[in-house]
Amino acid sequence: MSKYFRDVLQIFEKGVSEVTGFNSVGNFLNNHKISGNYQLIAIGKAADSMSLAVMKSKNINIESGIVITKDNHLSSEVLEYENLECIESSHPSPTEKSIHAGKRLITFIESAKIDDQFLILISGGGSSLVECLSDGVTLDELNQALPQGEYSSEQIEDIHSAINDMGLNIIDQQEE
Repeated sequence: MSKYFRDVLQIFEKGVSEVTGFNSVGNFLNNHKISGNYQLIAIGKAADSMSLAVMKSKNINIESGIVITKDNHLSSEVLEYENLECIESSHPSPTEKSIHAGKRLITFIESAKIDDQFLILISGGGSSLVECLSDGVTLDELNQALPQGEYSSEQIEDIHSAINDMGLNIIDQQEE
């Protein structure tokens, strides 16, 4: 292997390492001095690693939390935290597991006290991992509106439109 190739590989690996859920959340918490007691909600394919970064933070106390991620994406390390409810769900297409995760998430939020603070972490995959269907909409109908497989940003826009046409609301806040 040439020195040039090793250098390129090292730069690539460093870049990938910096954007992992654990490092991204850990760096954010260290740079923004967030502290206090929180309820944790972590959703997405990186929910496990993002949650670990929070749980290892010295400035934050997580009273309880819910971690929802893709099947086989929970580490034994995050499962050791007794104050976290960990749920594996379906990706890339929603299933009954997604409905179950949605119900558990709603129950978790509804059980909060009025003065509870939430720390909410969302990574890719959340749109299939957590579902809450509107009255009259079935899981089959939702899946028929969705393209199969992984989605491009253009497809996600089309999916949002189709879901909105079904009478469901999507809140999509993009950075300006």
